[in-house]
Amino acid sequence: MRTWTLDEAKNAFGEVVCRALAHEPQRVSGSGHDDVIVVSLADSEQLLLPPDLVEFLQQSPLAAAIAAGEVEFERSEQIGRDAEVLPPCTSLAPVGR
Repeated sequence: MRTWTLDEAKNAFGEVVCRALAHEPQRVSGSGHDDVIVVSLADSEQLLLPPDLVEFLQQSPLAAAIAAGEVEFERSEQIGRDAEVLPPCTSLAPVGR
């Protein structure tokens, strides 16, 4: 990553933008310390937008551990619970009639 003084960045603004568009963030310092970093819109969106959930999970350390066989899951053998099934309600008239 190249560091520019504020004056250099102003004088070579086109080059700063071209490098940022080429996915090379550009650091601009003003008063002897870094003030801003110039990045392309695509790069900033990639940094700011939340990742796709599926992609995030696929790239997680847990996914790598599962793929390597380091983690095993056990399923419960419980089937569930009994539930009372109610008959359909016939006393209500259909909507729209």
